[in-house]
Amino acid sequence: MAYREWSTYWKYQNPLQVMKNNGFSWVRVGVLTPSSQLLATTPYQNWPSLGWNNEFWCSREFAERVLHEAAQNNLNQSVFFYFSDRATHAGQQDGPAEWLPFNLEQTASAIENHCYETASYFKTKGLNVKIYEMGNEIEYGMCSYYPGGKITQWNGQGTYLDYLRDSVWSKEVVLLKAAIRGTKRADSTAQIKLHISSVGWFDGIHQAFYQYMIDNGVPFDFIGLSYYTTCFPPGSPPPAQVTFGNFFQLCSLLTSQTGKKIIISEFSYPSSFVSDMGPIYPGYPFTEQGQALYVRDFIRICKPDTNIYGIFYFYPDYQIAQHSISEVLGSYGLFHNDSTYKQAMTAIRDELLNVDENTITLPKNFHLYQNYPNPFNPTTTISFNLLTSEFITLKIMNILGEEVETLIEEHREAGSYKVVWNSGNYPSGVYFYQMGTGKFVETKKLILLR
Repeated sequence: MAYREWSTYWKYQNPLQVMKNNGFSWVRVGVLTPSSQLLATTPYQNWPSLGWNNEFWCSREFAERVLHEAAQNNLNQSVFFYFSDRATHAGQQDGPAEWLPFNLEQTASAIENHCYETASYFKTKGLNVKIYEMGNEIEYGMCSYYPGGKITQWNGQGTYLDYLRDSVWSKEVVLLKAAIRGTKRADSTAQIKLHISSVGWFDGIHQAFYQYMIDNGVPFDFIGLSYYTTCFPPGSPPPAQVTFGNFFQLCSLLTSQTGKKIIISEFSYPSSFVSDMGPIYPGYPFTEQGQALYVRDFIRICKPDTNIYGIFYFYPDYQIAQHSISEVLGSYGLFHNDSTYKQAMTAIRDELLNVDENTITLPKNFHLYQNYPNPFNPTTTISFNLLTSEFITLKIMNILGEEVETLIEEHREAGSYKVVWNSGNYPSGVYFYQMGTGKFVETKKLILLR
């Protein structure tokens, strides 16, 4: 959104309005610790004349402007605190420079004041921020209290989770309580989210983190998770790709454990390949159509899942045209330019506004139908059409993405086919059936209900 004021982008339409018209209902905005007095003392219409200044990005004044426009477009508002003077994410959580000399108690006091002043500022501007997020991907600490910052790296003694509990989370509890206290003092109706990442590290850290916070009296309302299948922190080895099944099993476990609903704070998928990007998610190529299918299917899984409160698309307002600024974010964004948006935006509209669920199609040499009946017990029929002669596979997978059974693995001629799956002694639950050829893969969900 900043590019609208200080560059040539977004001169023809408001992206928030476009997103509202296509099914979006929330806006999530980050806030840094610095405030921009230059923006505060300059009428909004004169902001472009100031020229760009780094202090503008995610200042509370600029955040207020975006939130104000969100309210004008009837979009709910969510704010996340960086607790830093620059962007932070998992494992990179430096506090603002002026707080670096502070001890833990002084840092907690500064955080409480920052949250109180920021939430109070938004209230005085007439905003109704419904959810405040305490930091951004904070499982490895926050505000310089992280391994390699003010906390000594793990020495290999004991388990890593014990190290996090004893050395990192014990300090983070103090900071989080202060942040929540300051926010609630300014806005008693605000709901609180704790957001951590989930990019392939399934080592028990998610369950352990939230349980520790509950056990130590940190009051929060929502669990926040990031979910990406194609990117990972620069300089780190690529983690194992986290399948839809892996991720939603984690969501179910966390909700059962904590009683809290899940908000997917960040998810997205690229429409083109960018250097250093991870592998494609099977069946969803790095194309505009592949991106649309990924987004559509992700929403389709989320909609009936009672564990999921909501999902946020990460930086939807980026354009392909902005590749000169950030090629990666341009690929993940949902717009071509000021005037047109990608097919993924249409997919979101169709899923959320129930326009036409078949709008987005990826040309392929087969058509896979939804099984019938569904739910079923113990048998169900899977139908498909082959447009050309192909070697195909048709497999059943469990919610973890593990193969349960192979129904077809052979060459077949063009035509229409039906396959009956007898679930035998498999337990009740959600399963997936996946059909593939040499070039395309499609996956659908089925439910065994005994």
